[in-house]
Amino acid sequence: GLRGDVKQPINDVQWVEVNELKVNGWNPNSVFNPELKLLEENLLSEGWTQALLVTPDFTIIDGFHRAFLARTSEPLLERDKGMVPVVVLDVGLNEAMMLTVRANRARGTHSALGMRSIVRQLIDNGISRETLKQKMGLTEGEIDLLYEGTALKEKEIRAKPYSRAWV
Repeated sequence: GLRGDVKQPINDVQWVEVNELKVNGWNPNSVFNPELKLLEENLLSEGWTQALLVTPDFTIIDGFHRAFLARTSEPLLERDKGMVPVVVLDVGLNEAMMLTVRANRARGTHSALGMRSIVRQLIDNGISRETLKQKMGLTEGEIDLLYEGTALKEKEIRAKPYSRAWV
């Protein structure tokens, strides 16, 4: 059986009005129309198999596109009356941002521009590079690239014989 001494957030699913949810300003994930249609089809045929993750103030950590469909899909609105399953995670802004990144990277969908914004904000908020490596799966090179926004460091440019088009 399940260990009772381990907190499992999935045990606390709540159904809430989708309009109570707040969109986060950092999500680097994007879904194109064909994939959004597939997601809608999944929700209609299989139902809700995964709760949205939200902060205590109902800011979406993971599940933005599912919430978007719950707000805009006529068949979903008709069936679910604007209600969505959520799990509230008691985390602050920095942890919520890192959770969003982990969830998106685990699914293999991610935008570099959104990532750059998140990494800059987290480092500016005092989050260490070690924490970013551990909690977001980033390498030192990725952190440099995302934080500084440059593909090549100055020393590397000088050290290698690049064509004039790159300089």
